Amino acid sequence: LTFSPLVDTGDFIREGDTIATIYSSETEENLADITGQLATLRATLAVDSKGEKESIVREYELRLAHAREAESNQRLILARQKALLEKNLISQQEYDIAANQESLMVVEIEIARAQLESARTGAKQEQIDLLKTQIEALERRLDAIHKREHAFSIVSPISGKICRQYSPDTLLVISDISSYVALIPFKLREAAHLSPGMKVRVFADGSKHKISGRLIFVDRDVYALSGEQACVATAVIEDNGQDLTTGMFGNCIVRCKPVSIPEFIWDFFRNF
Repeated sequence: LTFSPLVDTGDFIREGDTIATIYSSETEENLADITGQLATLRATLAVDSKGEKESIVREYELRLAHAREAESNQRLILARQKALLEKNLISQQEYDIAANQESLMVVEIEIARAQLESARTGAKQEQIDLLKTQIEALERRLDAIHKREHAFSIVSPISGKICRQYSPDTLLVISDISSYVALIPFKLREAAHLSPGMKVRVFADGSKHKISGRLIFVDRDVYALSGEQACVATAVIEDNGQDLTTGMFGNCIVRCKPVSIPEFIWDFFRNF
């Protein structure tokens, strides 16, 4: 699993953007193999339809010699890399890179050999038709692999802010910041005065703006908070939430219904 280099904590990501890509070594090997075969067949087809001049034949001979020499040198490098790997002096990735390069050079030799043979002999129409059929089959396989690779891409289902996390089951969290909620603790004796729909003014730490909202839920479950019985209300922020981030602390004011002085005194002494 490889994360996109543009994905980092605090960044904003839009719905449909790529978050990460899952890479499969088997898929990569199949892709390299089919790409090599396809290149070989296309190169063969390009030169099989007609004979070539002696100068072009000589050029292909030189290409083949050069490809063989390069592959021979890479084979020596790969042998040394294998010895270093067995001694744990290099990583498996470094060895795999060298091995892939050697495999590609073998493919290049086959391409050069096929080009040389075609330049010397040419091909019959039946052979050309066969090459075209083989190329079409490989192109269909290549398209299928590319579609499978696209399915391995993880895209964001929503727009929001990124928070990278490292836990056994969570690597990344995307927070929808189109709206915020505030969790407001209050004393149990104040519960009777709170109800959904009441206006709320929030003063978040670090924010330069006055933030307004409204209560949407009043939880009647009782919790212990600083040695007192308390409940928690939830308010939705109605402003655009600028300067806000998840997890902030602050103060708030809830605009409750007015009460008479006798009601206030009775409530005070009842809960004293």
